[in-house]
Amino acid sequence: MHNTGINQAFYSLYPSLPYAITARELRYTAWWAITLLL
Repeated sequence: MHNTGINQAFYSLYPSLPYAITARELRYTAWWAITLLL
């Protein structure tokens, strides 16, 4: 019963994790594209 708060916090934060990962990957790919083009 003690882990319910932690589980709720994890599941509430979980939907934002894939967006943060994709944004980071897009930022790195854009940086690599700029450096390769220059």
